[in-house]
Amino acid sequence: GHGTDKALVAGIIGLAADDPDVSRSFALAERAGVEVDIIWDTASPCDHPNTVDVHCEDGEGTVLDMRGVSIGGGAVIRRINGIDVDITGEHTSVVVHQHDVRGVLAHISSVLASCGINIATANLHRTEKRGDAFTVLETDDDVDGKVRDYLILHPDILNARIIPAMSATDGAAVAVRAEEKNAGAVRTVQENTGSAGEETGSTAGDDG
Repeated sequence: GHGTDKALVAGIIGLAADDPDVSRSFALAERAGVEVDIIWDTASPCDHPNTVDVHCEDGEGTVLDMRGVSIGGGAVIRRINGIDVDITGEHTSVVVHQHDVRGVLAHISSVLASCGINIATANLHRTEKRGDAFTVLETDDDVDGKVRDYLILHPDILNARIIPAMSATDGAAVAVRAEEKNAGAVRTVQENTGSAGEETGSTAGDDG
């Protein structure tokens, strides 16, 4: 009754929450070639009644599974690809899918620092020691797509996503000139990627 299905499809195809086309999201998804199948499940156990599990798969077979919970006045992402996380949307978030090995966290923090971004909170969630892991960072500043490009240069980072804050009170971007930001980040990435590769000897996974 609240248009949850339309809102979910709108988010999948990239519409903002206040976009007037949200009401037409199913038609727009079909036009874009996005197949949508919604299953209403009232039998499976879950911690909160307003829970949705989203399963996405692209033409290359890359899969993303995500669990979100509507908590009244907002939503929280609780699980990504089977790993429990806690993404509130109160701040801009950087979500990094990685191998759980030495040097990855140092690389992430160095890239953000070089781009003039302050980390508000940081949490590492993993399946097992040396297995897959997600680092979830909330930032005080806006984060642009260049940060993702620098992050995934590390051989043990599989993917990175930027989730903009839902709140308009999120911090403004730190004023760093583009040439300084890019040069500093590239330099840091090159240095950290070299040292991390020597430590782990790991190769990169597919970028999902």
